[in-house]
Amino acid sequence: MLGWAVVLAFILHPLHERLTRRLKGRRALSAGILTTLTPFLVLAPLSVLTGAFVGQVTRLIEYLRGHSFLSFPSWSSACRAIRSSAARSAGCARTRWSAPRSCRAG
Repeated sequence: MLGWAVVLAFILHPLHERLTRRLKGRRALSAGILTTLTPFLVLAPLSVLTGAFVGQVTRLIEYLRGHSFLSFPSWSSACRAIRSSAARSAGCARTRWSAPRSCRAG
């Protein structure tokens, strides 16, 4: 939180100086105005962006529910292929020195 306070102070300092000059040197009034307006100026765009993000995520979830990347038969066959490949590799690793030439490197 302190980091955000430093960032806001750095960003708003030039505005504070200009506003103080316009208000004929009333630094407290300038600080009060900026303190009152800053949450609205920060939170309003943030809430708009959040709303847009939520809308996009909602559309993405609806799209993913309607479109499956892999159907069950292709998914299960892909799992079987991975499992058999892993089993072959494990068998070659266990019997590395006594394995047939097909398991040996080179």
